[in-house]
Amino acid sequence: RPEARDLRKALDSSRPGVGVESRPTRQSMSKKILVVEDSPSSRELLFELLRGHGYEVHEAEEGNQALRKAKELRPDLMILDVMLPNRSGFEICSELKEDPKYREIRIILLTGITQGSDKGDEYWRQKAHADGFVAKPLNTRDLLQRVERLLEEPPPAPR
Repeated sequence: RPEARDLRKALDSSRPGVGVESRPTRQSMSKKILVVEDSPSSRELLFELLRGHGYEVHEAEEGNQALRKAKELRPDLMILDVMLPNRSGFEICSELKEDPKYREIRIILLTGITQGSDKGDEYWRQKAHADGFVAKPLNTRDLLQRVERLLEEPPPAPR
C-alpha cells in the first residue's frame, strides 16, 4: 500500500542521527499512547516509531475496540485514524471529548481524507474537537513534535 510505503520512508527518516532523537526521555517513558489504525502495516510502523521514542504503546484496529481500550487504558494520548471499521475516528473523538471522565485524553486525528480538500488541518481538528490533526501521508518528525507538545501541555479545561 502506498500509505505503508510512505510511513516506512518517514520512519526511516526519523531514525537517530537523522534529525529526531530516539533516546527515551523521562517524559516519554511514563506516557501511554493508544494507536488506532486499521492498516496493519501503518499500525505497526506507528507502534515501532513511538516505542522507539520511549512511549508505552497500545494498539486497536477498529472503532469499537478503540473506544473500549481508550476507556479501559485511559491513555495520555491517542493517535486515531479517521476511517475505521464500525465507528469513525470523528465519532470516537467526539464521544471521548464530550465525556468528562475521558476529556483529558489528548487525541491526534490521522487521515488522508482531507487530501484535495480546500479546508486545512485546523478546520478538521476543530470540527472533531481533536487536540491535533495530521494529514496523510504523514511526516513523522511533525507527528513526534505534536505528540511531545501535546503531552507537555496541561490537560484540556472542561468545556
